[in-house]
Amino acid sequence: AVRREVLAAVSNKNIFHMLQLYVDGFQKGAKIPNSMVVALDEPTAEWCKARDVAHYTKVLTSRTGSTDNHATSGLKFKVLVDFLTIGCSVLLSDVDVLWMTNPFPHLYRDADVEGMSDGWDEKTAFGHNAGGGTVQLHARNSGMFFLLATRQSLAMATRLARRMETEGTWDQSAWNQEQFLPAYGSHKAVGVSTRVMNYLCNLNSKTFFRFIREDSALLHGYTPLSIHINYHPEKPDRMKDVHRFYYEKYDTPEKGIWRWNGGEGTKLLTECKKINLNARPDASDADVARVRGKKLEWGGCSGCLTLEPDGTLTTSWGKGRWGKTSTASYKDVIFAKFVDVVHLLQIDESGAFRSIRCSDGEELRGNVMP
Repeated sequence: AVRREVLAAVSNKNIFHMLQLYVDGFQKGAKIPNSMVVALDEPTAEWCKARDVAHYTKVLTSRTGSTDNHATSGLKFKVLVDFLTIGCSVLLSDVDVLWMTNPFPHLYRDADVEGMSDGWDEKTAFGHNAGGGTVQLHARNSGMFFLLATRQSLAMATRLARRMETEGTWDQSAWNQEQFLPAYGSHKAVGVSTRVMNYLCNLNSKTFFRFIREDSALLHGYTPLSIHINYHPEKPDRMKDVHRFYYEKYDTPEKGIWRWNGGEGTKLLTECKKINLNARPDASDADVARVRGKKLEWGGCSGCLTLEPDGTLTTSWGKGRWGKTSTASYKDVIFAKFVDVVHLLQIDESGAFRSIRCSDGEELRGNVMP
């Protein structure tokens, strides 16, 4: 720890793919010296040891015995009690956070809790008059926050640890309740003071993909402290692309961070959903005529796909559909749908083709067989 402060993430063996990106962020990107991982099982401890990642092992089991993301997230409060009890302040981070800059020089330390917001502008992050005598603001995120080592912080972490053991509640709901609900009846408030982090410095993924990415001056004008991929289900893939953008300066149109919708899914997937997959291929079309009835060499598998004349796609993995289509990004291509996934084939005059998978833009090469 530096100044008795530490950046800590809690992880188990289920998420090594994201843990590696997280570790790359604080080791190679932000270069945060007082960073560590709390390993919830021995395989994670061994993983950290093999990569020279500072860590300690605390084997914990969730209330239900589940090891999924939400169940694991609730275990963080027991870990926080360990740190706060010995007077060590903690910047707690989920592993789906990418760190670009050392955050410690940018903390205010004037409140028990400094936490990131799920909001995306001043109203949603800092609160506003919603009318009718109400104030409205978006939740503070329980996946990234700083706790000063105070009695109040320890009281909150202790209560939350107990609630995670005894209640079937989401850790983020409980996290916000303990900060904002007043004392009433027999319920005692833990009494923490709170500060919300700047939503443009510590970004959630909605702020990044819907707003920062679409504003060139912001996107290229500064580097945020962190980006939390919390709003979107495609966490590992979006993490990789944000990682490449900031660490490798990978800024290619329609690829990397640009392939994603502001909401769920890729832009290409949205385009592909508009394809009429049941239309019969037009035999009079030159592009269709070149491949109609032919077999494909697909990613090294020779003859594994056959484009039947009626639009049926016969594959080693079951039946599908094929035809000709155009999307906003790809004009006059052959689509091939099998195993519930649509691929777009750009075929050149020699019969060689590039296949683009609609769901994630993954590419492979193949050939139309004679």
